[in-house]
Amino acid sequence: MPVPPESPDEYQFKDDLLEKLPQSMRRIVLNDRLGPNTVAVDEIMQRALAVESGWEAEAYYDTTSSQLNVSESETDTGGESESEETQEGGESGGYTNKDYIGDHQLLSNPLCQ
Repeated sequence: MPVPPESPDEYQFKDDLLEKLPQSMRRIVLNDRLGPNTVAVDEIMQRALAVESGWEAEAYYDTTSSQLNVSESETDTGGESESEETQEGGESGGYTNKDYIGDHQLLSNPLCQ
């Protein structure tokens, strides 16, 4: 007679769950003191879902903000543009690195893909 598979103990299940979370999410969950010794599986899952939801909201607002900035610059008719200023031999001020993506924008989030 076959032996049914043994279910993992609760601690091991929570430990495995935390191990499989993305590192940045795991850091947030553990910093909230939601470890395998302290809370139930449901509490870990609820916090992980809340973090994921927050990432999705942040990505949405980052996209919305970028779109607003583009449409504002397209409709801006006041003053000289940087290209006109540069053509006249002037120096442009400010940060112009095109690779800059912002302080809080996610570079990659496997849960949001």
